[in-house]
Amino acid sequence: MTALERDAVAWILGAEDSSEFYADLLGRRWFHAQSKSPDRFGELLSLSDLDEVLGRFGLRHPAIKMVRAGDPVAASEYVWRDRMVDPARVAALFAEGATIVFGGLHDHHEPTRRLCSAVSKQVSARTQTNIYLTPPGSQGFRPHWDTHDVFVLQVEGSKRWRIYAGGPELPLKGHKFDPKVHEAGGVEREFTLRRGEALYVPRGQMHAASTTEETSVHITLGVMSYTWADLVTDVLSEVVDRSPAWRENVPTGFAVDPGETDALQAELARRVATLAGEMDLPAVVTARADAFADQVRPRVVDHLRQASLAALIEE
Repeated sequence: MTALERDAVAWILGAEDSSEFYADLLGRRWFHAQSKSPDRFGELLSLSDLDEVLGRFGLRHPAIKMVRAGDPVAASEYVWRDRMVDPARVAALFAEGATIVFGGLHDHHEPTRRLCSAVSKQVSARTQTNIYLTPPGSQGFRPHWDTHDVFVLQVEGSKRWRIYAGGPELPLKGHKFDPKVHEAGGVEREFTLRRGEALYVPRGQMHAASTTEETSVHITLGVMSYTWADLVTDVLSEVVDRSPAWRENVPTGFAVDPGETDALQAELARRVATLAGEMDLPAVVTARADAFADQVRPRVVDHLRQASLAALIEE
């Protein structure tokens, strides 16, 4: 078993194990994992890998997106008909200072798929990757917060990061960052993330980054949070599928007469009190595991050859 398979979070952070991270940092505080091994993410990704994906795979927007000075570049500047990305135009915009975002690269690239798979198995959550290729002296996105935790793996070059005060506490995926509403507070820390180093940013933490004098390649691994509210929703949905009582209508006109609120609350409390005895938590957990099974499923590329050989054996 490799170090990545044994403890994926510890491998990302360059730690012996992930116990301190879970106890002190997860969902609470950002963390800059410094390293004296600049090549340690080299097995995951390289600039030549991105060049091949861009030029050979016939990607469509939004699998490739571009950002310039913090704002999205109009897809019309680098997309042909049927949303097909023009690699030459993407490269030209990159040379002019635009950042290239490879969305969901784990669907096309085996090493990043293995990374997602290992983290998903460990934390029991869905994961995804976005790859940012940023030219020297450029900024991809302005200060913002995310609705999921992220691990940033600096593969090539370096980036200057700023962590800001502000941002909501534990935002949900339905919450949307709005730059007109959500303003960054003061800069809490500014530092350079160098090749081979990693950064953990919990959801809701305001942050921004810009390149130094080097071209930067970094992997943003997003961990889609699964909350107690999500679990309650899934448990109730499973019960509702089995129990007609939960599918009954609430009393007619309940919203017309405010005086009926006490009776409504009492009946709801009675029903909620029965939920613990009705729920089938093992079934919900199994369904949750199945929901990201495709992501952690090993992908084999030898099926056709094996089928051909099997046909010869049968003959």
